[in-house]
Amino acid sequence: MKLTHALLIVSSSALLNCQDKTHEVTSSESKKSNTTILNIDRISSAYNISHSNDLLDTLNNIACNADGEISEHLDVISTKLYRESFQQFIEYLFNNPGSCIENSLIRGTSASLFTEDLENRDTIINDMRNQISKSDKINKEQKKYVISLLSKVNLKSLD
Repeated sequence: MKLTHALLIVSSSALLNCQDKTHEVTSSESKKSNTTILNIDRISSAYNISHSNDLLDTLNNIACNADGEISEHLDVISTKLYRESFQQFIEYLFNNPGSCIENSLIRGTSASLFTEDLENRDTIINDMRNQISKSDKINKEQKKYVISLLSKVNLKSLD
């Protein structure tokens, strides 16, 4: 409980750091960005241990207010959470459809597939669909949901 409370304080700081977008970029803003990214990493690491939805709520709030480097980092983090805490992360997304972190996962998956050879992209997506269909970690409705998320992966937006 102490860990979650401490991380919520850190995550609130991360959220505040990315909310103020009204002034020009300065070295202090760069430091804020670096601090926010570091805090995002801490929050995601803590989530992989505790699976606290409060931590995902915080990441989601940051994602809703982030742009640029912070947004791109959240895209990477969301794909990492998908791989490392699949069941719990999917349960959160399933219960929070249309969330900002859901959009981060779609963008992050698109970006990671973009680096693949053109011929391999469809194969990788089909393999992911098959893996989800065979998974015993999520229920039938959640499987449909994840497969629908994969259909939103848009590689053409990155070409």
